[in-house]
Amino acid sequence: MKKIWAAILLAGCLLNNSFGQTDYRLFVANENSGDITVMNGSDFQIIKTIPLGKKTGQLQSSPDGKTLYVALTETATNGVGVVDLATDKLLRTIPAGSGSSPFALSRDGRHLFTANAAPSTVIATEIATGKIIASIPVAAKPAGVWLCPDGKCFYMSCETTDDSFVVDVAHFKVIGLIQLSPGTTGIVFSSDGGKAYALSGSAPEVNILDTGNRALIKTISLPKAGHPRCLKLAADGKRLYVGTAPDGAIYIIDTILEQVVDTLKVDNSPRGLALSPDGKFLFTANDVSDDVSVVDLARGKEVVRVKVPTGGHPADIVAVPTGK
Repeated sequence: MKKIWAAILLAGCLLNNSFGQTDYRLFVANENSGDITVMNGSDFQIIKTIPLGKKTGQLQSSPDGKTLYVALTETATNGVGVVDLATDKLLRTIPAGSGSSPFALSRDGRHLFTANAAPSTVIATEIATGKIIASIPVAAKPAGVWLCPDGKCFYMSCETTDDSFVVDVAHFKVIGLIQLSPGTTGIVFSSDGGKAYALSGSAPEVNILDTGNRALIKTISLPKAGHPRCLKLAADGKRLYVGTAPDGAIYIIDTILEQVVDTLKVDNSPRGLALSPDGKFLFTANDVSDDVSVVDLARGKEVVRVKVPTGGHPADIVAVPTGK
């Protein structure tokens, strides 16, 4: 009976999807099995697995959609893998010191920015050559790097202090300091770059920043049952999706009202979020249950759950348009 209902849900989902954009693929980084699961955007079926050989983390596609970058984490050999999306093959690994996730790419796709926990530095690497072109010291244990929309700066948080640095990309120097909770785990920016939304690393909340003044302007509290793990901003900037564990919820924040307006129930361990290019579907990478939830945003519920065959604990997911 469960299989029959799953088939009915999938058929309904595909009918809905036929009216949206389907020319994209989904890539799921499986941390423990060291590979990437590839899914079709048209029917959410798994089509292949890309072996990498190391534990995986964050995923990010290049600006032109031709390359996929993946954080590879192994003791003393951390790096960022470069995957050619024409062949779905790992081409090489760019060394990233003792930390590789979250990382950021420059707007032109030429440089990679990574947080290096030991020593405490942020590194700029030329992607074409793998050569480190700049390194600056920061506070203890930098936790991650997030690029501003205009590509002129990036934000970097720290694990053990409430210092978050703003770094100028052109001159690669610190130009600002913002006080956030230690271990901020994710930052997204409004399309105009005027605001930033940061996941707290120590409390169930989202901090809203005024990027012009580099100051905290509001904190949105989430239910105490969940710890925020991932976030994704809709393309139009009107909705912010926040995944929490162990309650398995996706909290929807209205960015105009700056408050939670709805809640979606998925698996108990969403770790990564992605949106379809047309904004109709939300995808969650669930590490404990080894699967991907497909949420129809118009219907406001999960409609399909796709099991990752390798059982490798999904760490992140990204949707990449095809045919560019």
